[in-house]
Amino acid sequence: MQLDLQFPDLPSYRVRRSARARRPSVSVCLHDGVILTLPQRFDERRVPALLAEWRPWIDRQLRHIDGHRATLPLHMTSPLPARIQLPAAGQAWNVAYQASGDPKSRINEGSGRLLVKTPTANHKAQSGAALRRWLARKARTHLQTELDRLAGQHALRYRKLTIRGQRTRWGSCSSNGTISLNYLLMFLAPDAASSVVLHELCHTRYMSHGPRFYGLLERLEPRYRELDRAVRDGWQTVPAWAWPSR
Repeated sequence: MQLDLQFPDLPSYRVRRSARARRPSVSVCLHDGVILTLPQRFDERRVPALLAEWRPWIDRQLRHIDGHRATLPLHMTSPLPARIQLPAAGQAWNVAYQASGDPKSRINEGSGRLLVKTPTANHKAQSGAALRRWLARKARTHLQTELDRLAGQHALRYRKLTIRGQRTRWGSCSSNGTISLNYLLMFLAPDAASSVVLHELCHTRYMSHGPRFYGLLERLEPRYRELDRAVRDGWQTVPAWAWPSR
């Protein structure tokens, strides 16, 4: 995070370099705050002037996020959760933490309870990383079952499934039939998560978002428009600890 001394009233921000960016842009989100995306060769000395220019818009977004944050339950904003709920699978756990002499982090799971054991150094970061690995395993089991169920039900075939942690995409399908699903889908309602799985399965037949693709999707899931809205809003249900690290 940065704060320029020439402009002490500017908000703290994080800079991200992008090989694909052609011009600088700014975004403000619940978990990451102010993110400035810059082209690879952009002169960073120009950043404070850009932020000063964009300050009215940034302030509006920060006020909106602060208002939204105040309405969220504690488990949505806490760095480490005391309870984890995965609506997609209808599962929940109480979470406890323990420092151990083991050099590696591990999670013991049983009867609705998780015990996260980490070395004493950098406890929060290690616990968060261990929980995200655990979440990815849970997503692999649940989403694989759902993918196979929908593929069999609708006679659609895919090559393989990969589970990833992404900040901007719920899923994707490659031209060779490999489907990638975001482990954050576990925080969506069951029908919303399933709609993403079905969406990617339909891409095994039609890669583009053309009329034939949407015709197939609507035939298989007549509520897809309603569910798409729930999926778009679903990012706001992801707790702070679960977001993939950059």
